[in-house]
Amino acid sequence: MKNISPVMWSRTAVLVCIVLVVFAAPLYAEVFQYFDDEGTLIVTDNPLRLKRPRAAQPLNTYKPKKDQQVTLSLLDDVQYDYYPVFGRSFGEVLSSVQANGPYDSGDNRRYAGQTRWATGWSYAFGSTYTREGDNFRAVVTISDIQYRSDIAVLLPMLSPDAELGYHDLQQWQGFMTKLVEHEHDHVRIVREPFPRGEAVKKVLAIREVLVPAEPGIAPDSLVQQAVETATARIGHEFVRTVKAKNDEYDRLTEHGLKPEMKTVFFGSGY
Repeated sequence: MKNISPVMWSRTAVLVCIVLVVFAAPLYAEVFQYFDDEGTLIVTDNPLRLKRPRAAQPLNTYKPKKDQQVTLSLLDDVQYDYYPVFGRSFGEVLSSVQANGPYDSGDNRRYAGQTRWATGWSYAFGSTYTREGDNFRAVVTISDIQYRSDIAVLLPMLSPDAELGYHDLQQWQGFMTKLVEHEHDHVRIVREPFPRGEAVKKVLAIREVLVPAEPGIAPDSLVQQAVETATARIGHEFVRTVKAKNDEYDRLTEHGLKPEMKTVFFGSGY
């Protein structure tokens, strides 16, 4: 066996250290990404700081008189906001809904209710990268994906000045029951597991990224930016898919005026 001098051992050790630093540099990070219902990315380093979706107009802080209240089946994990409506008959209150309901700029009209939402995920990822000429090639492992959605439903509420007789109040009860059911269908669409599951699969499929080296920017930062850009693109596509399905539901049911079309949309198992 050929003898290796101490100097050669020293050079070999230095070379091994360099290889380990350059070719096996570990990166560990946690990412939080959320999107509003238009697909706009909201990034925060703490998911608890994410504010719930804001309603499109000032909210009513008053409640109707006790004998003017209606009974609604609401969801525990949805935020409900209200805008005031006025009248002495069901017809007058309905006209107030049409005049004061949330405005949809896309359709250039007002609707009785509105469901706003933000959704997204947090995930952890680790990577090792190697230098290849002017690029860094990173092997990526994404794990611990946590999905979250924040939903706010805006509904009309009788003002304290509203005074409906028994039959008008019964009509109002029926109107509000159908409106809440329609908005809850939008909640259901936002929370459907299949499109979310497909998006998560795409995120988990990210196994490698190639990023150009940039002077003055640490490789760790470049790799993390590349991973976040890739997952943000997937998240944007996911949100746009959900939004398109919500829009199609409104088109098919004419914003709840044709509740019999629910079965057509959701299937016979609805």
